[in-house]
Formats: sequence, C-alpha cells, structure tokens
Amino acid sequence: MKEKEIGTIYENVEETNITCRQILFVLRRDFLKVIAIVLLGFGLVTGSALVRPKTYASEGILYFSSVDQQGNALTEDQKTTNIDLIYNVKHYMMKDSISKELMELTGYDKQTLRNNLIIVPKTNSGDAMNSYVIVRGKAFTPEMAYQLTQKAMDAYITNISKETYVDVQIAEQPTVNPVPFTPIMHIFYLVGAAAGIALSLLYVIIRINTDPRLYFVQDAEAYLGLPVINIEDQSLRTQVKHSFTNQENRKICVIHAPDLEMTDLVEKMTDMDVSAVSTDAVDAMVEQGRNADLLVLAISREKSNKKKLKKTIQTVDRLIPTPMIGVYMK
Repeated sequence: MKEKEIGTIYENVEETNITCRQILFVLRRDFLKVIAIVLLGFGLVTGSALVRPKTYASEGILYFSSVDQQGNALTEDQKTTNIDLIYNVKHYMMKDSISKELMELTGYDKQTLRNNLIIVPKTNSGDAMNSYVIVRGKAFTPEMAYQLTQKAMDAYITNISKETYVDVQIAEQPTVNPVPFTPIMHIFYLVGAAAGIALSLLYVIIRINTDPRLYFVQDAEAYLGLPVINIEDQSLRTQVKHSFTNQENRKICVIHAPDLEMTDLVEKMTDMDVSAVSTDAVDAMVEQGRNADLLVLAISREKSNKKKLKKTIQTVDRLIPTPMIGVYMK
C-alpha cells in the first residue's frame, strides 16, 4: 500500500461532482456560447408566440339591481334567487334560444362558444345587493370579440327580463379592444428568458461532464484519488523536496502526456535528480519508476485527459511500488 503523505486528498468525493468553481470557469471560458444559447432559447419561445394566432377580447359588465322590474325592493327569497341567477349566467347563455344566435354570429360550434365566452360573477360575500357579472367574449378579431360580448349581454337581458322579475342592466358597455388578449407577450418573455437560462445551464453541465480536463487542484485530487500539488505553491514544493525522503540524492521520475512540455516543471525541481518519461512509453515508465524515490504525475488543464490520467495511475499502482503524487500545471 503506497503512502500518500504529500498535499491534501479529498476523500469520498464522487467523480461526477460539479462545483460552483467549475461552473464559473466554463461560464467565463464559453461566455459568448452561453449568451448565444440564452438568446436561442429566448428566441424560440418568443418566436413561437409571434406565430401563434392572436385572440382578442371585449369586456362588459351586467349589473343586477337591488329592486325588481317594477322598482320594488327584493324579498329575501328573491335575493337568494338573484344569487343563483348571478352564478348561472353562463349556463343560461348556453340555452338554445341565446347560443344559436351567438353561434351564427361567430361561426363557432357550441363547445367553442362555451370556451370563448367567459363569465365572472362578482358578489359581496353572497349578498345579492350591488352584485354584477363580467362578460368577456373572445375572438380572432377585435370587432368580432366586441360583437360577441354585446350580443350575449343584450340577449341575456332580453330573455331574463321576459322570464323573471330580475332587473338586469348594462353597467359598462363593451368596446373594441385592439390589444390582443393572447398571446400575453410579457409571459412569453419571462418563459423565454427562463428557457434560455435553463438551456445554458444544461450546456454548462454537459460541457463539464464531457470535458476531459481537470479545472483545479481540488478537482484533480477528488477525481484521481491522489495528493496533488500546485506547481505555483512554493511551500508544498519545498515539502516534496525536503520531507518526502531522507535520502540525500533524491530521484524523481516525472510522468507526463506525450505532447506536454516539461521544461517548467523540471526547472522547479533543479536541485533534484529528475527524469521524465511519457505516459505512452510504459516499459520506460516502469524501468525509471522502480529506480525513483518519487513519481510525479504531470497534470495540465489544457493538455491532460483525466480518463487517461486515471488509467496511468492504475497502471503505476499495478506495476510500480514507488509512491506517487501529482503536480498541477495550468
């Protein structure tokens, strides 16, 4: 069992952990791509709203008087009936005598008419006094929405006046409203922004999980299960030089990727007997590693592949008894 005394090792850390630092690193590095993805998500959602057919609405208010058609105050029974009528306006409007005329006006079938005629009763805690109903008609043109609302209100007043004592009046006439009722663009803007952000975060997560590089010293330790030293940390380099072995002539074998320039790392260890061997030269690595006091695995964020590094560690553990640490180079 090799002793791993140098540096610190983050134990029990999953290989797939994603840290805030990794996210920030990718956001900084791929800033323009992330912005482009956000704009793409925003554009797809808002673009879909622009091609959707616009729906317009016209709104009016029916007022239920506190007296009957002759001006007499309502009895308690009549007030109770009034409440029932207020909450059943839409049901009443769907009667054949009214709905047939509205369907001829709009070209809707009965179900479509039901969906496009919105009735909102308003009462004061169930009190029949000063109660009213909002009538909102929807259509594909502002004029049609206005006609639907006006016709529905007029037909309701005419029929209810014939059949009951209730005095219903138009408190607010519907108008032609040129502003679309749907799509509600500010909702699509918010959804588009959320979609863009979600897509960009998905890109960042995929980028981190598929990126073969190790971003930071802690990432290297957690993934490789190996104590790793930052090449810029003078105190840790001193620890390697003077504390790892008591031998006067210390031999270090640096294992590196084939295309990794080792000049900088070797210069940091000029007072040691340092040799370097490529990871693809397994025989040479085994020969030099057995004769070394310490193996140093060179880790470069830009050129090292974390899966290949882990495979190298497994090979070393199997073939070479020499202790091993990592040195992280940006």
